[in-house]
Amino acid sequence: SVRRLPKEKDLRFAYAQAILGAKRVEQAYAQFKQVLALSPDDGDILFTLGVLAINLNYADDAEHYLQRDVELQGRSDELSYFLGQTLDLKKDYHGAIHYYSLVEGGQYFFDARVRRADLQAKEGHLATARAGLHNLRVLMPQRRVDIYLAEGDILRQAEKYDEALAVYNHGLGEFPDNRDLLYGRAFVAAKVGKIDMAERDLLNIIQRDPNNAEALNALGYTLADSTNRYEEALK
Repeated sequence: SVRRLPKEKDLRFAYAQAILGAKRVEQAYAQFKQVLALSPDDGDILFTLGVLAINLNYADDAEHYLQRDVELQGRSDELSYFLGQTLDLKKDYHGAIHYYSLVEGGQYFFDARVRRADLQAKEGHLATARAGLHNLRVLMPQRRVDIYLAEGDILRQAEKYDEALAVYNHGLGEFPDNRDLLYGRAFVAAKVGKIDMAERDLLNIIQRDPNNAEALNALGYTLADSTNRYEEALK
């Protein structure tokens, strides 16, 4: 057992993995720290601890483990992405943008580029953020819907509603029945007083998905806030 062989790395590692598999993240984190004590230069354990620390909102610990891993194994796209997440967690957006920019490929490339754009917009660099997303649309055409949604969301957060509406219109020109794009356009249309458009888009979603709670709720609010059709809104 682990109690009888506390210094047996492989056994403790297997135990930590089992706990993690059971979604007991805090306990798994404590066990992986004990594994690291037995093998301080194990890059895989450092990486695992860094990712778990992010999940537990231990930003300083995450940065420590991941930077140590970089020192031992060198920079990688994965490490850059999770260091970006760490600084994101610490609200060091400038630092997070730097690390997200270092992600040049791999499974986290798309998420890194989208999150970088979101942070650039938060930092006031809206044109740069949008240019990055337009470039991403060329690099990853199969993710065009997600990119339209990301750009629309950035513009909504910046209260650039007319520009957001143009993005959703463009996206729906390519993907006319996409529910997420319809919902995004409906939200923005209501903001700029285009109630007919908002209602039409939400009804489009509801007709194909009558139990769509999000669209039903949004339509109810839109009718209650912007018209006197209160009985319809209540329904």
